[in-house]
Amino acid sequence: MIIASADSTWIDVFDRPLSERYGPAPCEAVQHIALVNAGRVTGETRSAMPDAPLLALICEALQLLPAAVTARLKENFLGVYFANGVGSSAVTDIVVSPHSEFLGLIVVLDIEALQHANANAWASWRERSPFDQSASVTLDMRIADDDNLLHAIQFLLLHELGHALSAGRNVHPDWWSGLPDNLGANDYSYLPISWQIDDQRRIVPLPGNDFPLRASISHYDGDTRLPAGYITDIYRALRRTNFLTLYSATSVHEDFAESFACYVHMQLMHKPLSISIRQHEELIMHWQVDWRSERYASKLAFFKRLLGA
Repeated sequence: MIIASADSTWIDVFDRPLSERYGPAPCEAVQHIALVNAGRVTGETRSAMPDAPLLALICEALQLLPAAVTARLKENFLGVYFANGVGSSAVTDIVVSPHSEFLGLIVVLDIEALQHANANAWASWRERSPFDQSASVTLDMRIADDDNLLHAIQFLLLHELGHALSAGRNVHPDWWSGLPDNLGANDYSYLPISWQIDDQRRIVPLPGNDFPLRASISHYDGDTRLPAGYITDIYRALRRTNFLTLYSATSVHEDFAESFACYVHMQLMHKPLSISIRQHEELIMHWQVDWRSERYASKLAFFKRLLGA
């Protein structure tokens, strides 16, 4: 939760089109991210602006988002802001006034995390980030046919906008408030699709969705990396769940955001998503995500209802 300064002008952004709601990350956002990262990320979080070509791609990515997505953002989305040293590709959070009045939601993109040659290089780096480096095992994710970095920016924005759209909608517990003592899994519309609440009030995967080392997976800077030798076994286990990517298996919040991104990316924007794993240059696994699979039926129906598309 980001607390706006007393002289904040956040509210003025609602007069602008979505594609013009951007700028360097304000100091209150930078301070909040630095506080969250304290003790985990060694680098300094700094407000930044992308160079002109990258900014043009980001603006284009915003402009090309489907209307089914942008229509749900106009009244509470404060925009996309830029920094370095975020500790991940991006973060999304709510902004409140000094008097705890809800002002809206922002996305902060890490400019350094977008320094990749193309979309598929970025997607492969992101999906592989929980593992240490290895020359013998490679993981490639394909999210674009023409491989323009624009598609990576769109996918990243969709993931973060998934977080934004989940806020206050009772799809899962809001990330800033946690799980209330008096609510169960079925009090949320999305949570029971892949998750449950155990006897210790923890949100954990349904029995068929858990697998060894899942709880140790992290895509964030500063966290422990798993040996690359586990990649193949983890992805074989992942394919037996209803999680669409490894990112979505890490928590209910990431599951919603990542599944939302995959749905819009594939079903509304008609773009590919597949993973290939090679060991000593030999193809070990190729996984083409297919929304027609019965294992994804509940998620498919959910997002069709949510977006009306």
